[in-house]
This record gives sequence, C-alpha cells and structure tokens, in this order.
Amino acid sequence: MGHAFTLKLASEGYRVLAVGRTATDTYREANEKIVPLDMDLNDSSSYGKIKQFLGEDKIHSLFYFAVHEGPTGMENTHYEEFETVMRVNTASKLFITKELVGNFKEGAKIVFLYSKAAQKYMLNAPIYCISRAAEYMVYKVLKEEVKNCFLTVV
Repeated sequence: MGHAFTLKLASEGYRVLAVGRTATDTYREANEKIVPLDMDLNDSSSYGKIKQFLGEDKIHSLFYFAVHEGPTGMENTHYEEFETVMRVNTASKLFITKELVGNFKEGAKIVFLYSKAAQKYMLNAPIYCISRAAEYMVYKVLKEEVKNCFLTVV
C-alpha cells in the first residue's frame, strides 16, 4: 500500500522521501520525484537518519505505512520477534516523529494507516494486534503532544 501511494504522489508532482530497508532497490527505476532512503525501522539507532538526510528541509506531510506482521499464533511467538514487531509498528513512529518535529511546515499532517487489528483480535496475529493497539495509542499521544507545534495528526 505504501509503495502504491508513493508512486501516486510522485505521479502528481509531489517530491516523496521513501524510507525502507530496500528503498534504493525498490525505487531504482521510479519517478525522479521519489528520493529513496535505505533505513531499517527495526534499528532504533537509525531513527535520526531521516533528520540527518533532510537537514533544514521542511516536510508537508508524513505518512506511516510500515508494518511488520510477525509470527502467526502464540505457539510461534518469541520475545525477540515481539520486540521487532513493536519497534517497527510502534516505537519507530513515535521516535521518528519526535526527531522530525522541527522539520514540519506549519499546518503539516502526520497520517497513520489505521487497522481494525488495533481494537479487534485477528486469528493467528497476536503480536500484530498488540502492536497495532499500541500504535493507536502512539497516534492518540502524538495528536495531543504535537498540536502546539502547528501539526495535525490524522
């Protein structure tokens, strides 16, 4: 979904910074409006990489599409996988937003992709559901915390 949205925005003339583990490979042949940045959202030490890349450039909108589903069923769930899913689906969004607060244009929007899994259990997806519920709280917290920064969280 994020890939399709990135291509759509670029085709409409928007400059898009596409972040992901394999962004450079994914967008090698893409529209020149897409600027790929390789970054692993599971690695918290890389969260400042976007800020470093942007410098003083300003952001009009930030869309969060990254999701890691994790293992299926509780019997296949291990602590390390739980940590990975929580970092990618929840912590990355909180701490990347924190890093970028000074880079948003006035009136900028931060957009979260909502999932019903945040409020309703999905069969064989316990960690995914837990992480999406936590992500929903990140959304709620940011909506309150950044409103004084001329930002809207939707």
